Amino acid sequence: MKKVLLFITIINCGIIQTQNVNIPDPIFKEKLLNHINPVINTNSDNEIQISEAEAITGRINVSTSTVSDITGIEAFVNMTEFLCAETNVTSVNMNSNTKLTYLDFIDAKVTNLNISNCTELKELWCFGNNLTSLNIENNKLLESVYCYDNQLTNLNIENNVKLKILNVSNNKLSSLNILNNTNLEGLACLDNEISNINTSNNLNLEFLLISENLLTTLDVSNNSSLYVLRCQDNPNLKTINLKNGNNQNFTFSGDAKSNFENLPNIETICIDDLNNVAFTNGISNQVGNSLTFTDNCSTLSNEEFSIENYVISPNPIENILTIKSKKEILKIEIYNYIGKLILEKKQESKINISSLKNGIYLLKIFGENGEVQIKKILKK
Repeated sequence: MKKVLLFITIINCGIIQTQNVNIPDPIFKEKLLNHINPVINTNSDNEIQISEAEAITGRINVSTSTVSDITGIEAFVNMTEFLCAETNVTSVNMNSNTKLTYLDFIDAKVTNLNISNCTELKELWCFGNNLTSLNIENNKLLESVYCYDNQLTNLNIENNVKLKILNVSNNKLSSLNILNNTNLEGLACLDNEISNINTSNNLNLEFLLISENLLTTLDVSNNSSLYVLRCQDNPNLKTINLKNGNNQNFTFSGDAKSNFENLPNIETICIDDLNNVAFTNGISNQVGNSLTFTDNCSTLSNEEFSIENYVISPNPIENILTIKSKKEILKIEIYNYIGKLILEKKQESKINISSLKNGIYLLKIFGENGEVQIKKILKK
């Protein structure tokens, strides 16, 4: 009897070992059969056995193809990376692939992405698809998520406490809660509908790209590591608290430049140091309209700091610049467009600039309560 049972067991094991994986998409099957590094079809029989699928412990790459159905991928239970970018795949179910650490569906046609059982996943690339929802609540080891260029209206990342990089740009988000993401180093959420964002817990944040949204105020004063801020094209933005102790590391050129362009309603920006001319001029050159700088951030909601407190006339100016103010003027400075100080006056409301060459200058007005307002003037 024992010999019979042993014989049956051996036969059953043999059947399991030789059972083929069901792969209905011929293009997908061809990609797997011809896969190298690693070779999947090790016995060269034009089929993928379950044993061959289970033996794969590394990366499978079927990107840049007309694959539309990845049924059969569930048999590769030990693979750690799967690349399926630039394909015609619309539905993805990776629930049996629990050892995945890296997943790539860039520029495919995915509308449904099920990765709830991929608890080892660290990197997710799914931008350029048709996703309207994305559930990553169970993927607690995620460090990088690139899900921009989709149709997402909501994204819950409260459980993703290891997250370092998040790019959710060009979606339809009206809010984004990042308070639990204390390891976050980079956030790109431009081209959404966000009206408010709280970055107070994100002490490791180095870059924040939040242009083309609906912000009215922005406070990054707790983000002492931040050195790249792009908040351009926020038509409702009025005040920015930039006093984070790291203004000296902001730049306005190159790949890591900050951007403050197209902020038509900006009024006041709180900064570290009013004497940091390169910083104030860098922002002013991008903004293009009048604004006030202060190092007293409590005044950001104070109407006394409104730019209407200083009226410049005439502008353009031929000889005499007149400044009408509701407040005492402590000092006036005029800079050329490369940031060089060329004229300085104290407690004067009328300044003779007839000696200046024709062109555009930056007028910096120091008020009695510590605010600094910068206006563009034209000498003709």
